[in-house]
Amino acid sequence: MTGLFLVLSILVLAHAAKGSSGSLRDPERKRLACHPADALEVTVGDDFDAKKLDTNTWMVLEGCSKKMCRRPDKVQLRDGNLELHMGPSKPYKAADGRVFSYEGGGILMNETLHFGYYEARVAFSGAPGYVQVFWTTTSPSFLEPVDGPQQEFDVVQYPGNRSYYEITTWRWSPEPYAIVGKSRILLQQPTRLSAKASEGCPLMTPALSKSFTKEKLEELGDNKWEGEPEPMKPPSNETDAEDAQAAQLDMTGWHTYGLLYTPEQAFFYLDGVPIRMIDLAKALPGDELARQHVLLTTQVTGETVGEVGDASGVMYVDYFRFHQLPGSETQ
Repeated sequence: MTGLFLVLSILVLAHAAKGSSGSLRDPERKRLACHPADALEVTVGDDFDAKKLDTNTWMVLEGCSKKMCRRPDKVQLRDGNLELHMGPSKPYKAADGRVFSYEGGGILMNETLHFGYYEARVAFSGAPGYVQVFWTTTSPSFLEPVDGPQQEFDVVQYPGNRSYYEITTWRWSPEPYAIVGKSRILLQQPTRLSAKASEGCPLMTPALSKSFTKEKLEELGDNKWEGEPEPMKPPSNETDAEDAQAAQLDMTGWHTYGLLYTPEQAFFYLDGVPIRMIDLAKALPGDELARQHVLLTTQVTGETVGEVGDASGVMYVDYFRFHQLPGSETQ
């Protein structure tokens, strides 16, 4: 497939995806959306097989925010994996009077990436209260933000020991900031339907949870997560209904999480299956879609600090890979 055809294919994905799951009739467009890792070449990646972290590629995060201090010694490479350790620490009092009682690790990619497929293979800690995230952002520091438009894509955000993980797309600037799309993905899901989705790739179906648009979040106000998320859609026929069996997605086991970032849409993936699509074109003009830094981080927030206690844990990352969309260069 030529680079030009790939770019043109991406630009028409929004129109194709508005119909039913079978509306992506062009086989190349469907292949790109269903199997981006196969359709696009890897241009940037790290298997974390070295003895030390490649500091030409990654920056080790250091400093205190929210309820945790990030420390370099909490970032380790062992047995071919990146390990981000997290746990209680001796109380540290910052100059502004804030006290931090937890430490963790995090890394940020030095170069920025643009349109393409971002994927990481991760095994999360189940320790309660630790928010573990694979995400991208335009600005590497909220204290010293870069000029111009800024977005953030939370590919997977898992608050340890919860029954869900979250996917979020943020528009940080220009003001006012907005949540472009947010989904809470339930860990309880039928394995049979997941297998069907993997084979046939019916885009954005079956639904794993409720998607929250900017308008819906504003309507809900402070009670953003009140009530139970919608369950997965029922099987499409009687045979599937008989075969469907509920299974728990084990976040502490190895899974791949992905983001296909395009000029008009963001597709989110679990184990290679597209489970969410957020229409960027409706909320973000094309010239606002900025380049992204990749981050793998741990955190304790004001919302989760009461759950942590004496717990500690490790977030494991087997690899990160970026499959570049032709015409979208790294820098």
